Amino acid sequence: PKAPIFSVKQKDDVKAELDKRGKVNRGQLKRAAKTDSTQVIDEILRDLENAGVVKHTGRGRYKLSTDPTLDPLYKQKQQRDKGYKTQEK
Repeated sequence: PKAPIFSVKQKDDVKAELDKRGKVNRGQLKRAAKTDSTQVIDEILRDLENAGVVKHTGRGRYKLSTDPTLDPLYKQKQQRDKGYKTQEK
């Protein structure tokens, strides 16, 4: 595999920005990584997506994948819990 076009510090800065904000767009990540290159940000995001750290939510926006609403079973769990609450009453 070829070498990444971004530094470890840039990747760490992007991760820190994601942790701080939760939801970000590419412009915010560019400022965090101190780069003007969209290609660098795209590579970092692709790497983080493959690692399961971040999810693409559309139109250049990204969220931490630890957000429970991104879990595919989230709605099922919500409905199940709601059913348990109505049974207890």
